[in-house]
Amino acid sequence: MKIPLLIFTILNTISFTVDANVSDGFSELNSENPGCAVGVVKTGELVYERYFGQANLRYQVPIDKKTVFNLGSITKHFTAVLALQLEVKGQLSLNDSLKKYYPQGPRWFENIKLRHLINHQSGLPDYLNDEKTREELVKRVSTIPHVLEDLVVGKPIARDVTLMHVLDTMMALSAPSFKPGENSSYSNTGYLFLADILEKASGIPFSDLAKKQLFKPLGMSSTELVSSQTIEIPWSATGYSVVNWPTYKYRRNSSNLITQGDGGILSTLPDFAKWISHLMSPIDDKLFWSTFLHPMKPVSNIGGLSSFQNTDDSKGHFISQILSSLKTVSKIGGVPYNNGLFIRKVKGETVYSHRGLSIDSMGSYFWLSPSHNVGYIQLCNFSFDKRSSVNEILHTYAD
Repeated sequence: MKIPLLIFTILNTISFTVDANVSDGFSELNSENPGCAVGVVKTGELVYERYFGQANLRYQVPIDKKTVFNLGSITKHFTAVLALQLEVKGQLSLNDSLKKYYPQGPRWFENIKLRHLINHQSGLPDYLNDEKTREELVKRVSTIPHVLEDLVVGKPIARDVTLMHVLDTMMALSAPSFKPGENSSYSNTGYLFLADILEKASGIPFSDLAKKQLFKPLGMSSTELVSSQTIEIPWSATGYSVVNWPTYKYRRNSSNLITQGDGGILSTLPDFAKWISHLMSPIDDKLFWSTFLHPMKPVSNIGGLSSFQNTDDSKGHFISQILSSLKTVSKIGGVPYNNGLFIRKVKGETVYSHRGLSIDSMGSYFWLSPSHNVGYIQLCNFSFDKRSSVNEILHTYAD
């Protein structure tokens, strides 16, 4: 009887250690706090999932596997995937210019290519985070009577209204912030335009395109894009901002600004785990997905910033030019960025990642290591900066 007891004790200790390596940073989240859904994906399975804190503080609804979070900027790499898929189908080229889709734009729109939008190399200022641009956009939107009336009664600003006025704001500029392709600056503007361009090229709404091409094939039934027609979503988390961290005071946040492409995907931990599993081990179109998560190597140095290219150009129609001209993004720590993902080396292997902070204050983060077949997901309904260590998770879960 002692041997089975010893085995049980050892297994229990191992399980506790594995759990502790992931969950230690979340121990302070309880029924008085917003919280997070945390998961580890390995070899196509969600091998670890834990839920901390509350989806809604007023009604004391705990976060669980049904809780829907706003992924914010994590949406960007989904948008990049859709753009590459349309190029493979011949419905657009990533060398198409912005002028092709907005012929009313200024002459310098001709110099901005779709690949520049994807890799933040367009020189278009960020309509959300660039103060001067944001002020100009607010000024333009505030002149529309029906928009103000809608805001007063809590109705959202439709994506098309936002898009139109962001476009007008960009067209009013005499030139981009820098010569497209020669520098990098993180900009939500490019991805807002990309969603609209993908609609123009495919002939179907961006939300329907994402559902048809990505969500439905993977069985992501609890995932969708927010829109002005979005009805109340069961199990949707409420976003919170911290008013006073030491005393755990929070303010409920919401947003009346509807955007797609740069953000807007709503999902759950189990659904997002399906996506991460697919990126690491796709069943179909393996060449396409390996091109999307391509091996990178420095090939030149422009202005002190390394550029990168795809090392596998075995099939030209998989757009080798798409993956050229990647430069580090100096505004965000000099970390290489391509196709909506940050790229870095951990223990000599490539790790792809992105974080998202939605307009309604939900903070999320994920990374994946295809060579280890391990991924990490952290979805929160407030801006929570603590994360489990990449090294610790790889040490625990990698083969």
